Amino acid sequence: MKTCLISLLTLFLLGFSSCEKEEIKNYGFDCSIEKSSNGLSIMAVDSDAGNIYLNGKVYVETGVVEVLLINPAGEVIFSGWFDQPGEINISETFQAVRGFWKLKYISRDGKGTLKLHIGNNLKFNDFSS
Repeated sequence: MKTCLISLLTLFLLGFSSCEKEEIKNYGFDCSIEKSSNGLSIMAVDSDAGNIYLNGKVYVETGVVEVLLINPAGEVIFSGWFDQPGEINISETFQAVRGFWKLKYISRDGKGTLKLHIGNNLKFNDFSS
């Protein structure tokens, strides 16, 4: 009985020691935009050190698409109102502040696609294709 218990405990510990947490590096959208769609992505930042990157592109076919980046204080630090058909590349950098960052989009009768992400470890080319 004691040998069985030790074996089970050993397997249990090996299972936990071999697991690695995968660091989530970015949040955002890879989606199509419909006439009444909207989205919200929230990223928790636990350090004031470093930068937050907003990278990607918005492709508008028709209508208007609004994109907002809101810092933890609730201030809109990026606002884009895209109302012309075509593709817009976005590459912005902001000072990281501890708290919850919000990336939102709102379709105002807009149609198109959105490939836009926020993170602390992004390069523009990561999401531009």
